[in-house]
Amino acid sequence: MALSPCLFCCGAGVVRNLYIQWFVYTPEDKAYFAEQGESPNRYGGDIPSVARGLMGEMEQFDDPEQAAVAHPKWFSHRFRNGDWIFGYGVDSHGYHVGHGTLVVKDSRGRSRVFFGHICGENAGFPWGMDHCNGLDDFYKDFVITGLREWFP
Repeated sequence: MALSPCLFCCGAGVVRNLYIQWFVYTPEDKAYFAEQGESPNRYGGDIPSVARGLMGEMEQFDDPEQAAVAHPKWFSHRFRNGDWIFGYGVDSHGYHVGHGTLVVKDSRGRSRVFFGHICGENAGFPWGMDHCNGLDDFYKDFVITGLREWFP
């Protein structure tokens, strides 16, 4: 009797989810899930500790060019009015821990975290940002994407 390869895949998925629950989630993550009324088994998405880690990495940079050189996978953009932004979005499609997380830092010194559907690495940014004159335009347009802002 031959075993189906599906059995292996299902087992690997269960082991991965248990690993995330036991070794990746922090108490803050678990409190966030309880506050949101969601199951702690989130398959690795919308994790506050992942967002905090990205925020910590971004704090050391004061301009988008520095950030882009140090982290080529991050996006960066300078607007026509001189404002700038850089960040990183973890693609929602896949099995990356923290998928559905977007963290940005802007020229006002703010770091912001958004959870939701991040379609593609960095949500496709900086594509489509040229029509924005500055941060105010960007954040106004950004609100319609349906992402939830998280305030650490």
